[in-house]
Amino acid sequence: MVIRPLRLMVVLACVGTIGCSSQTPLTLRERAVIEQTLTDQIKSWERAWNNADTDSLSALYVQSPELTVVWVDGSVRRGWEEEQLAQVSLFNSTERVNFIVRNPVERAISRNVAVSTFSHSIDVVRLGGRREMLRSGSGTVLWVRDEEDAMWRIQLAHLSVTPSATN
Repeated sequence: MVIRPLRLMVVLACVGTIGCSSQTPLTLRERAVIEQTLTDQIKSWERAWNNADTDSLSALYVQSPELTVVWVDGSVRRGWEEEQLAQVSLFNSTERVNFIVRNPVERAISRNVAVSTFSHSIDVVRLGGRREMLRSGSGTVLWVRDEEDAMWRIQLAHLSVTPSATN
């Protein structure tokens, strides 16, 4: 199953509406603090992928059945357990992952919901040295703030691939 960009935007709009409905609007200062925090989180996410650091990655995701992650190959992972298994499987079959996030833009929707959009490129070196093709595209991350520890975590991540130009 492939999640279409329009469907994703509808879901994000609904979540944003729900997230904002019962709160007073964010002040400019609150928005700036949240967005800087998310910029730092995106950098941590990128670093954790490149270091194959499963402990750091696990701290960045909502660890529940509601987590949804769409990988660049179009596969969909539902729930933390499924995503964690996929990460471990990838790291066990690679020597190196090169995940680069470019031009991230964070938008605080409310005090507890935010969205990051960015462009990215990914390539991997498989065990034995075989390098897999560089893939580039765009990404969207829906962040939710954990009320207990105030940490921002990934509720939904969608990494798409920009199709190659054909002549």
